Amino acid sequence: MSAGVSSRLVVLRRPRAALIAAGLVAGGVAWAALPAAAAGSCSTSSPSSNAYSATVCITAPAPGETVTGSTGVTATVSVTGTNPGVREFVFTLDNGALLWDYQSPFAWTLDSTRWVDGGYTLRVYAIMRDGFNTSQAAQTVTFSNGISTTPVNNSAFTPTAGTTPSAGHPFVVAAAGDGGSGQSSETSVVNLISSWNPNLFLYLGDVYQNGRSMEFNNWYGAPGIPGEYGQFYSISDPAIGNHEYVGSDISGYKWYWNNVPHYYSYNTGGWHFVSLDNISKFIGSTTSNGNYVAESKWLTKDLNINNQPCTLVYYHEPLFNVGSEGSATNTAGIWQILAQHNVTLVLNGHDHDYQRWMRVDANGNPSPAGVTEIVDGSGRWDRRAPASSSSPRLVRRSTQAQSPATLPLRTPWRRLSRRISRPPQSPRLKSS
Repeated sequence: MSAGVSSRLVVLRRPRAALIAAGLVAGGVAWAALPAAAAGSCSTSSPSSNAYSATVCITAPAPGETVTGSTGVTATVSVTGTNPGVREFVFTLDNGALLWDYQSPFAWTLDSTRWVDGGYTLRVYAIMRDGFNTSQAAQTVTFSNGISTTPVNNSAFTPTAGTTPSAGHPFVVAAAGDGGSGQSSETSVVNLISSWNPNLFLYLGDVYQNGRSMEFNNWYGAPGIPGEYGQFYSISDPAIGNHEYVGSDISGYKWYWNNVPHYYSYNTGGWHFVSLDNISKFIGSTTSNGNYVAESKWLTKDLNINNQPCTLVYYHEPLFNVGSEGSATNTAGIWQILAQHNVTLVLNGHDHDYQRWMRVDANGNPSPAGVTEIVDGSGRWDRRAPASSSSPRLVRRSTQAQSPATLPLRTPWRRLSRRISRPPQSPRLKSS
């Protein structure tokens, strides 16, 4: 949306033995109703049934350690009795949201330069698969980096036009959402996308669990590091998801993407691309919301001056959806704007599956002149259950583990994955 020089954020690779696959600056958002913390680096607790006892320990950093720069954080759990299994570990710093870890070994990198120097309390508890939250293990650490004021990222985001395809080949766009969790399933999807050698990658939102800075660093991944979505950083233009919001705070998302705006547009591959924010914490649930009004006006103006033959719009929560997440009814007015301006294609995430809808008009009725919606939230946080509803307008739905979208785009665009003879236009960036 605004021009400028984009500086790439340096983030750290997750220090797991096999990389098969966010905390707030200076304090964070306070969490309510956390399990009680025990003294020292270990804590033992049991559910009310006393079917087992679970001992959670922080094994690194050492108690009272002074940390400079980055350090590895590791934790373990041991269970005596009937073990239901561990669902995830929840780490906090001074009771502020820091990072959720979903896969053993529970290990990640803490960048202490994101906080002011001083003493902090690192805590962790486990959520067991039977729903029991263990008590917290806790220990103190001291950050010492010569930082006395809250760190700020002053870099400016510039949308990337991606790379230029070789002569006679289509401009390949890959898209996926809901996958930044650091699990091995994420790596499987990333490797699949990498095999397509895309020119552009659209991330459709959600870095788990709360889009905090350490979750972006560790789970979305460092720019260029294979096996996580950060591998595609240099060719990526994101849209924000609901998991990036803690209340109204999106600091992890903004820092990682160099202060990306809520909505922006650009031209590349002979197409016009528009990224929007339709999360209710931003645009609310009524058309009178100030952010909704501003975004709708901006969108209308942007599409009015668009001179590209095809337009792709992407945002996180779908209006048309048969999955368990339901429909983003606050986006109905936005959809009308898209249909009135003959937008070609809409991409969404949020529901953890793949759905492709027939072309529908401004009111959601089938129309050969309408807009196609594709839901692609299979990036791959988890697998969704069968559809909670049905629709005759739904062309296809898949709950397979790996269902990212690949779009070989040419102009004119007539049908997904159909290659038309006309070659793509040269990439050209549009900022507004």
